[in-house]
Amino acid sequence: MKVKSVTEILVHELQDLYSAEKQILKSLPEIIEAVSDPAMKESLQQHQEETKKQAERLVEAYQILKGSKIRAQHCKGMEGVLEEGSEALKTADPGELLDLAIANACLRVEHYEVAGYTGALAMAKQLGLTEVADLLSQTLEEETKAGKAVLKAAAAPMKAAPSGAEEEPRAEDDDEASGEEEDDEDDEDEEDEDGSEEDESAENSKDKSGGSAKKTSPAKQPAAPKKKATARK
Repeated sequence: MKVKSVTEILVHELQDLYSAEKQILKSLPEIIEAVSDPAMKESLQQHQEETKKQAERLVEAYQILKGSKIRAQHCKGMEGVLEEGSEALKTADPGELLDLAIANACLRVEHYEVAGYTGALAMAKQLGLTEVADLLSQTLEEETKAGKAVLKAAAAPMKAAPSGAEEEPRAEDDDEASGEEEDDEDDEDEEDEDGSEEDESAENSKDKSGGSAKKTSPAKQPAAPKKKATARK
């Protein structure tokens, strides 16, 4: 059924937000139990109590708007966000890393709620529904603070958790390594130049020796003078 007015959209949004809050209340106990950091656990426990009050405000706002008891319209968006949160519980063993994964999942939940309440509040104001707007405004303020509280509580686990990043080499080491590489390259160039000079010298020697390698015939010795024959008397 298609809506035909802003009021009908607001009614749908209230039902959707109510479903979201009920789903969160159902998921929070397991999440709180999995958290190790005391400050983060306390922050989530406080928000659990706030969430109960937020659900009650939606019941009251709907009663003002429609004059009847609210019925939840299943929020598929929150269902998906909470499913990701459940997956976060499997990402690591209890400790800093798991706490950090849970904190990120909780931030997604808070941001989703902030978006929903922001839109609903704008419509309530547009319709001049002051009482409904006041109720929604209280919850929006709480959700905004809850997101900041989770992020603040996650600072300790984030700092204590292993980063896994390799230590970057110092700038001095880079300069030294670069200098050694340049020296090696210079040595190789010098060796190449020396080898080239030796090759050229050898070739020149071959050329010179080749030009003077012609055999010289030995000089002819002068013939010995012939003896004159003497006549016998």
